[in-house]
Amino acid sequence: MFTNDEVIKFLESSHPECEYLDYKRKGYKKEQRGNFIKDVISMLNTYSAYDRNRFIIIGVDDNGTLFGLSENEMRDDNEYQNWVDKIYPVPIINTGHIKYNNMTFEVICINKENDGQVYEVVKGFTDPPAYEGQSFYRQGSRNTILTESEKRKIRASHFDESKYKEKLIDLIDSYSGDGIPPIMTALMIESWDFKYKGDKEFIIRLTGQTLEEFKRDIQVFHRGEKGFVKIKGQRGQFKNRNDLLEFIADKFYEHYLDVIENNVKAVINSIGANLSKPKEQRWCIVPGEESFYSKEFLSGLYDFIAYLSAHKSSFSSCEHNRIRNLQYECIRTIFKNSDWRVFATLEGHIDSIIEWDPDIFLNQSDEFLSRNKVVFREFLNEKTEGFMSISYGERWCLGLQKLAYLNDYFNSALNILFKLSKIRKEITQYIIMSLLPWNPLTQANITSRFNIVHNFLRDDFELGWMIAFQLLPYKIQSGQFLDGLKYRGPINRVTVSNTEYLKISEQYFELLLSYIKKPEYSYKISCLLEGFWLYFPDMQKELLSVIRGFIDSENLISFDLYLSLIKTLEIHNLNQRAGSNSDTEIAEYLKKIICDIELKNIDYREKLLFLKNRAFLYSNIEDYVNRQKFVEQLQEEIVSNKISKNQLLTFINKIEDKATLGLIVSKTLKSNAEFIGYLTSLRQQSLDLFNGFIAGVCKIYPEYICQYIQNHSPNKIIINALLISDAIYTVLVDWNWIISKDYLKDINIYGLYLNDKDNKQQLIKMFVRSGLYDKALLVMYHYHYDMDIDLDDIMKSLETLEWNDKLVVSGDEIKKLILYCEDCNANFTRLGLIECNYIELFEYDNDCNLSSLNNLLYNNLSLFFECICHAYKAESDKDKTISLTSEEKKLAKKAHSILYKWTKLESVIESDKAFSNWFDCVIFHAERVDRLNIVLEILGSKLFHVKSNEVCGFLSKEVVKLLENPNAEFLHRGYTIEAFNSRGVHWYSEDDDEMRYDDYYKKFLLLSESGYNYTSNLYKKIAEDARRANSIYFV
Repeated sequence: MFTNDEVIKFLESSHPECEYLDYKRKGYKKEQRGNFIKDVISMLNTYSAYDRNRFIIIGVDDNGTLFGLSENEMRDDNEYQNWVDKIYPVPIINTGHIKYNNMTFEVICINKENDGQVYEVVKGFTDPPAYEGQSFYRQGSRNTILTESEKRKIRASHFDESKYKEKLIDLIDSYSGDGIPPIMTALMIESWDFKYKGDKEFIIRLTGQTLEEFKRDIQVFHRGEKGFVKIKGQRGQFKNRNDLLEFIADKFYEHYLDVIENNVKAVINSIGANLSKPKEQRWCIVPGEESFYSKEFLSGLYDFIAYLSAHKSSFSSCEHNRIRNLQYECIRTIFKNSDWRVFATLEGHIDSIIEWDPDIFLNQSDEFLSRNKVVFREFLNEKTEGFMSISYGERWCLGLQKLAYLNDYFNSALNILFKLSKIRKEITQYIIMSLLPWNPLTQANITSRFNIVHNFLRDDFELGWMIAFQLLPYKIQSGQFLDGLKYRGPINRVTVSNTEYLKISEQYFELLLSYIKKPEYSYKISCLLEGFWLYFPDMQKELLSVIRGFIDSENLISFDLYLSLIKTLEIHNLNQRAGSNSDTEIAEYLKKIICDIELKNIDYREKLLFLKNRAFLYSNIEDYVNRQKFVEQLQEEIVSNKISKNQLLTFINKIEDKATLGLIVSKTLKSNAEFIGYLTSLRQQSLDLFNGFIAGVCKIYPEYICQYIQNHSPNKIIINALLISDAIYTVLVDWNWIISKDYLKDINIYGLYLNDKDNKQQLIKMFVRSGLYDKALLVMYHYHYDMDIDLDDIMKSLETLEWNDKLVVSGDEIKKLILYCEDCNANFTRLGLIECNYIELFEYDNDCNLSSLNNLLYNNLSLFFECICHAYKAESDKDKTISLTSEEKKLAKKAHSILYKWTKLESVIESDKAFSNWFDCVIFHAERVDRLNIVLEILGSKLFHVKSNEVCGFLSKEVVKLLENPNAEFLHRGYTIEAFNSRGVHWYSEDDDEMRYDDYYKKFLLLSESGYNYTSNLYKKIAEDARRANSIYFV
């Protein structure tokens, strides 16, 4: 078949006629059937156009002028197909119509699938100019008679598979060397790449011949798409390799195995090029750092040994024991290694390696883990760091998981995965997915699955629990799809009946229950309560019975278990509110257990109400505000009771949320004297308690705070705890509590509740005067939404602030203050320098228009070239390696960021003359600092964002004047690159990309019509780049 795009490309470009393209002004009439047959045969036999579709396009004259066809001029596709029957052998011809530029064209496509045969007029047919037995072919744009010599060329390109299979046997039989015949070697490795030294050396060692001799034998089987071998440049690959191996298997002699064994061992010990680099550099391989062997070579070689294992009977010239010995020695070589990088190199081929002999592989793996766990620990804990962090071992574990699907290897494979899990716990997921009760990825029966989980618990309780717990009902609700091993069949979904699911789930649950009944494992009861309402009813009753037994036997019930039971009950309440059918009988039983625990542990309910995270409590009260009020009421009753019994100080140490306790204590105050008494005692107990108490007093009794300030010296701890209202602030200032920096710095900015704008402004000034610039900026950020801020205070703070991770103000808050200054038209020189200093905050934000930075670099060429010289090398140093200090690297990064941001900012040329003088001055200085080309590229990027409607409604006269310079190569490059990059990161949309192309192409036409030759060509290239970006998604 052909695509419309193929044809439209010809029409758009007015492509001249050639051996694969023929134009017709008018369609074929009935009396021109012979002309049609001659034209089609000519195209079919044109071997110079092989491997591509050929076209006859009707509606275009010989000069490429488009006319199109009317509806009456079009011929029925079926009629063309009937005419094709007069050609022998009958070819595949596709016909159809396409529309382009509001015109319709007929298309006859001579499909490339026809290549490799001689086509002629069928016997018994005569319709001038086509006669029985005639053949034609196309030379350029002419059709001519096909000579006998040309026919031989075509026939030579035709691939007869049976003949070439015989050639395979001939080449093997005629080999007289001491190694393995080249064609047999090629079939063994399947793929090779002569850019890799290892591929070449392996071939030479196995064949005992030169590469040229190897190539000569292989080239025989390279016949385009139809040959056995596909060769492209230095790379070659056999197609349908295993079919050919089966055909020549009896020619594979036992003495070949000796040669293979020694050479494969050497390959196994190789290490991937990236694995010898630091972990942060492993993701990138640069030319010259390639691995010794190509990846395709390794895949083909390792797969051959797996094929040999699975098809021993086909290799009748080899003893089965000798093949097994080869597999044993190769696998043993792997596990004799003490370098984790060998395992990482082999990981990509682990599926093939496992199939060499699963029993040997599993036994060797188990022995290796027993004697040398260190190597696997290194292997599993290593990673490649970069854009994404990649850990090793996943494919290794997937391979073992695939083996576990097969009944014969179930126990061994999962036991090895369990041992690996002791090194990296995440590996338990492979075991869990294999054992999922509702979707097991194994043929093993229920008994085998249960027994292995039981063994895991005996071996390592914590790790075994992790696995068994995830196998309980509804813990994991998404399964895994797994490809099978190549030579041992697919992994089919195992059908599980409801009875089987219920049985194995209950077995796992009862197994875990049997453990938590033992005192040393009872701490796991809380864990088992997770997902309680998703268990089957019998499981729920059984678990609660175990807990009931703990209470009855006078065993201590921990607060954690009590909390888990409360949360379980609250989930029931939420389910009831949502209309879900939780078992009410079970819920009542649960409530009874909770009540009994509270009777034996009377302080548990009190601790519960003073948890920091207590939002889940009393979920039966739907309204959140009412629920909070109810909890507060209970808390106040408890605190009042503790105070009345003089038990407050002992209660403090039992609860978690001490700040809330302090707040509630503040509500009980009856006098200033009582406030003073608590102030001392609570401070000695806990800072959180003290801060909660002070915050409560500030809200309820601010007069107590004011009296304290008036009668005492400044206290940093109290200042930090205060919620500062206007009244408290006035007293703090009047009594000199926050005049000095030492006390100002202790103010909690998030505790400010000032409403008076004068107070706010005064506090900001005090922070700035004291050099507390981060606090000043944070206050200004919070207040700039509802009042005018002194720009000098903002800019002075930003200029003086020393940026570090310990500041109270965040980068986002600073960014918004800078933009506030932009909106308020602050002095551009001062603000532009600030924007330079904080440029990293704007690096990825293309929506911020930093006009001050824009103007600063335009007006301050000294700063502009300081950035240029820090960011880019001189052109005379282009090929030199320059070592930078860490400080110089920081400067270079900042300078680059400033210039990058500057190029993105929209600009307007207000004075042609001033801009022209500025541009000339920039070029002059760029030449002086030996950085002309990069400066021109940067200016090109900048010019793309200059907005004007002077030329064609979208360009500035000065910009066009510069772009029309034919020698401005780097300026043009910067302009087109910026156009391409201006869209930024985006979701792919074919419609959006087409609109983008149309927009730039219309601009190209406008500029072309206006006579702007170089600028129009730039926009044509930009349009083509947009379309090319679109096509990338279909490669």
